[in-house]
Amino acid sequence: MLPARPKRPEPLAIHLLGLVNPVATLAGILAGGWWGATGAVLTLGVYPLLDLALGSMAPGRDGQDAALRARLHAALLWVHGALHLAVITALFYRVTQDGLVPTTLVAAVSAGINGGVSALITAHEVGHRPPRSAVRRLAKLLLFLVHYSHFTTEHNHGHHRLVATAADPATARPGEGLWVFFLRTVPAQFLSAVRIDAAKGRAGWRSPVLRGFGLQLAALGLVVLVPSLLGGALDPSLALAWLVQACFAVLLLEYVNYLQHWGLVRDPSERQTAAHSWQSTACWSRWTLLELPLHPDHHLRAARPYWELEAVPGAPALPGGYYASFLPALVPALWRRRMQRALLGSGSR
Repeated sequence: MLPARPKRPEPLAIHLLGLVNPVATLAGILAGGWWGATGAVLTLGVYPLLDLALGSMAPGRDGQDAALRARLHAALLWVHGALHLAVITALFYRVTQDGLVPTTLVAAVSAGINGGVSALITAHEVGHRPPRSAVRRLAKLLLFLVHYSHFTTEHNHGHHRLVATAADPATARPGEGLWVFFLRTVPAQFLSAVRIDAAKGRAGWRSPVLRGFGLQLAALGLVVLVPSLLGGALDPSLALAWLVQACFAVLLLEYVNYLQHWGLVRDPSERQTAAHSWQSTACWSRWTLLELPLHPDHHLRAARPYWELEAVPGAPALPGGYYASFLPALVPALWRRRMQRALLGSGSR
């Protein structure tokens, strides 16, 4: 049973709440010192409490101006992208000022968390737009900033086709813990993307995935060389901070993949339905994560923009929002107990 809709349409500006984290992260890194932890504390400490406190509500869009809504939300994607680029720039600035000290590493963690909850979610959304569109280039930039350029290829042409089957590297296997999933899925998704390119006749250096990987390595090497080009010694500090940021961004991305289909199994010959993706209508997760928790509707209509997604009847319900689920997911035994109860309650297999 779906949660009730609000009696009045949700304010069009409600998704601006998703900008709180990137703005706070940017401000904290620029302030320096332990203020660099602001984004991490906000996302991992405050947001789970807001997830619980604000409860769940299906989206309420009846009565909204659909054209105005589309323009505002399309612009919001660019704002998310610009803010994460500013966050990475601020992180580089902080490293040049302070070096790779503990506070700088904390700032890199906050930047990476913002990469997961802002940049990569934006990249996922615009990665479903037409390949030659301007906004699709935004996806390429954001994925490059977190060294995960192959994501759109694998996600669009692999995950969406194979979701909830044993052949999908982005679907958590029944009973699988987050850490085992993370170590398995990251290389498996990259190899899947390479195979997808090869199947299209783009093997070897003709593969956009392999060229993107080469470009990322070259960029890291260039960042190491920058200090020497300015008269100093070789210094890996900028590259290491960039990699720390990327690791945490990818961890959060794959955490989301982990919970979105955990324990849901589909035979390859079986048609995909709403029963093969977990759904959450937790308000804070919906409002700040571009409606990503309405994941069943996204899988059923991948080209539909996030501002039109709906809660789907019959989809299994996550026992909490995305933020509130993060800490339990870090403990596999706790997560399994929680999700197995949810599976029984939903009648899913």
